[in-house]
Amino acid sequence: MPDIADPRILIVDDDTAHAASVRDLLNAHQYPAATISDSTTVIEALRSHDYHVLLLDLNMPGLTGLEVLEAIKNADVDIKTIVLSGESKLSTVTPILRLGAHDYLAKPYEPQQLLTSVENALMQAQ
Repeated sequence: MPDIADPRILIVDDDTAHAASVRDLLNAHQYPAATISDSTTVIEALRSHDYHVLLLDLNMPGLTGLEVLEAIKNADVDIKTIVLSGESKLSTVTPILRLGAHDYLAKPYEPQQLLTSVENALMQAQ
């Protein structure tokens, strides 16, 4: 069971500026976060570090967010995933949730929405 006093969050987004802004927001609220921009390295990163929450962009080169979710499910990695994307169609959101995503936030979202989603994911991970 993860220690909520020491949360670890991984942000996966090919838009490095967006990833950095999310990381800075989380860090400002005492949520340590790391970023990676190469979606093909997500599973390796999750296996080599004990992350509690994954913030995952949906549309990326390499592996898409859906493919990353499938890989996480197939690798039996225990992590709460929050998908961040500009896609808002129900036909896009439904498969994300079926693949085990904890939450989905459509861009642009309010910073408080993201913080609340992360807090909820960390509480469920505990």
